[in-house]
Amino acid sequence: MKLAQRLAAGPPRALGRLKRLIRESLNRDLQAQLDAEAEGFAACAATDDFAEGVAAFFDKRPARYQGR
Repeated sequence: MKLAQRLAAGPPRALGRLKRLIRESLNRDLQAQLDAEAEGFAACAATDDFAEGVAAFFDKRPARYQGR
């Protein structure tokens, strides 16, 4: 239950992308997977949730993700 609560409080877009990357990794070679992960990181780094996570880290407070 603790893990489920922690995941539910996480950044929804990033977690969704992570699940997709894991699922699709079964049908890719290593280089294609690494490329997909790099693309996913760049896309997530451009979100408001990423900025919130970084700000929360530096402010030493829990992040408040909005799914944006």
